[in-house]
Amino acid sequence: MNGASILSRLLVTGIALAALCAAAPGQALHVDSKLGFQFKPPKDYKSVAISPGERTVVAKYQAGQRDSSGDAGGASYFRNFELSFFPRGRMSSPELDGSEESESDGPRTLAEQLQGLLDQRFANYELTDERELSISGSKARELRYTANDEPISVYCVVLEQEDGAFLLQGTALAQRFKDAAGDFSKAAKSFKRIKKADRTERDAELAEMSEAERFRQEQIEKLPPGWSHFSTPRYLFLYNAEESFVKQLAERIEVMRDEYERLYPPDRPITDVSIVRVCNSPEEYAAYGGPPGSGGYWYWVDRELVFPDSRPREKPLLVCNHEAFHQYIFYFYGQLSPHSWYNEGHGDYFSGAKLTKSNRITGYHTAPAAEYNRLPYIKEAARLLAEGKSKSDGAAPPLRELMAFHHDEYYGSKGYNIGTCYASGWAVVHMLREAKGMPEKWKKILPDYLQNLLAARHQIATELMEKSVAKYDKAKAAFDAGDEDAPEEPPKEPSREPKDYYVEASTAKQNDVQDLAYKKTFSDWTDTDWKEFQEFFLKYVEKL
Repeated sequence: MNGASILSRLLVTGIALAALCAAAPGQALHVDSKLGFQFKPPKDYKSVAISPGERTVVAKYQAGQRDSSGDAGGASYFRNFELSFFPRGRMSSPELDGSEESESDGPRTLAEQLQGLLDQRFANYELTDERELSISGSKARELRYTANDEPISVYCVVLEQEDGAFLLQGTALAQRFKDAAGDFSKAAKSFKRIKKADRTERDAELAEMSEAERFRQEQIEKLPPGWSHFSTPRYLFLYNAEESFVKQLAERIEVMRDEYERLYPPDRPITDVSIVRVCNSPEEYAAYGGPPGSGGYWYWVDRELVFPDSRPREKPLLVCNHEAFHQYIFYFYGQLSPHSWYNEGHGDYFSGAKLTKSNRITGYHTAPAAEYNRLPYIKEAARLLAEGKSKSDGAAPPLRELMAFHHDEYYGSKGYNIGTCYASGWAVVHMLREAKGMPEKWKKILPDYLQNLLAARHQIATELMEKSVAKYDKAKAAFDAGDEDAPEEPPKEPSREPKDYYVEASTAKQNDVQDLAYKKTFSDWTDTDWKEFQEFFLKYVEKL
């Protein structure tokens, strides 16, 4: 990991090769009949789910109790043990083996690639011990590392096999490593190869499915011991939590989805995969990859919403309202994210949905949970802004700035407190959706912005297409003329449809798209327009 912190790396857990775990909650062994192995996890460790995009980690376990260094103000950490598999012939990427290959070097052996991986991952660690041992009848290497800049030590076993290589890795606080390493060693030495299941029929079934359905089925197959699943009309729930609560969450999210679709009617059926993963505790949520201090998150790469089961239960329910909007609007816009004031502001707006016991929405205000209640923050920040105070005093950003902020600026790079930006975004959206007596020009902001964002993406995508076509035309002309600097092979003709460049425009050019949408929405606004808009906003917040 180029010296990156193992502590942070393991908090943001990655995703794995599809593994078919046959173990049940009460079984001592972890059995993977797809890759053909089994091992006994360290005692009292709990299985951790593998996220959809993980390519190498195939099993992960975490201790039930957190270790403490014992020092005043010292570190604390959950011991964890994970197993990764690297198929033979698939480690040529520098991302995996940590090095570039040149033609003169020739192909690298699997052992060389594994060493490259270790050198990269533990670049900022000291190798404190290395020895050979026998695992499952094969020669293996046992290594121990200690971090140079944090109180973490790591136990590793590297086992090369005919079909690839296994890396078994345990991580613990350095002060508790001697005891933890004994448990890691026992787990590693319990590793055995078993006969692989015949997947011919199942793989044929998966091949016949749509990409979306195949993705769903693969995530179900990857569930570790203790996890269950069920589907609702528009969501797949994967959970290791109290089923009655998960069903309550499922009812709530379907009601909110109806509300999203009412306010944002899709012009096509949204068939994208919508996964909701519910961990059984904040600790399991953190081990899975939940950001510290968060109550849930939407990660578009993995196509899933992730929450911990926590109390009071209203907290994860309202976080679900917020994050599920991000998921819906991402698919509604075709993988395009709006400005943060619009995206996060609406997420918080939907968090404040007032629902009856039968899940009927009766209105919107601020979220009831204290940590998500934006009202006291915006009232104070708006008061300071009205008094002419600055961001260093805690004032809210002027709306002209706030509504142009990119993601990093909304999150503090401009010097404004992130909580203040969230509160401001919520208040702007609440005003635009709930305020009475606004001029028509202001009432058009939300619908106009939606259309302008889509138009901006199309414009940027068209520019990308034109550049790609121009590059192709130049290369083809050089190839046809036999120029000295012509490509060796005839260039591949690019698409001439702007829609085929939408994903690139939505990701690599996201800020450009947002800037253009902002310009299109507010191009005719004068300084007076912005002044009157902000004055109305400050008075609206004062009355909330």
